[in-house]
Amino acid sequence: MLAKPESTDTGNSVILTLRNKVTDHKETILRETFDRIEALWGRLNKTQKEIIHMLFQRQEVTLHEIAEFMNLTEQAIRNNLKQLDEFEILERCSEKKRDKNAIHRFKSG
Repeated sequence: MLAKPESTDTGNSVILTLRNKVTDHKETILRETFDRIEALWGRLNKTQKEIIHMLFQRQEVTLHEIAEFMNLTEQAIRNNLKQLDEFEILERCSEKKRDKNAIHRFKSG
C-alpha cells in the first residue's frame, strides 16, 4: 500500500509526491544481491543458475517446487540452496529447521 499522496502549492505550480517503500515488495531485488549474483555467476553450477532463473520468474519458491521443476532430488536442491544462502544470494523463510515448505527468495537485507 502506498503512503497518502502529498501536495505542495508553490504559487505557480503544484508538486505531487507519491512515496513508496520499494524494499517491501517481494519483486524487488536489492542492488547488493544483484551485484553478488553477477560477481559469483562464473562460480555457480548449472543447478544454482537455474534456481536463480526460477526466482527471477517466480520471486519465491519451495524446495519441492524446485526439485519437481528440475527433476532432481530434494537433497540435491537442498545442497545448492545452502550454498546460495552461504553466498548471501538467497534467504530461507521458515521457523522450522527442516521445513520442506519453507519459502526461498532473494536476500532482502
